[in-house]
Amino acid sequence: RILQHLTLLQVCLWDATDTAALAAGCSPRFTGMHTAAAFCCAFSPSSSLLASGGKDGLARLFATSTGAQVAQLALPG
Repeated sequence: RILQHLTLLQVCLWDATDTAALAAGCSPRFTGMHTAAAFCCAFSPSSSLLASGGKDGLARLFATSTGAQVAQLALPG
């Protein structure tokens, strides 16, 4: 999997095993959005979830299989 901050607000995930789609300039598998800059990301040990943190004061949790946001948590401070 390839993870990238496409813009300051977006977190994008591509399937790196689909080399033909990558070579053709495919769209990301999913794009998660923050309302202010996203500044960190991490996968769960099983890679089934992706967490991202942003300056919007939120940690967002996405299912990597569907791109659906499954949780949103307020960051302290």
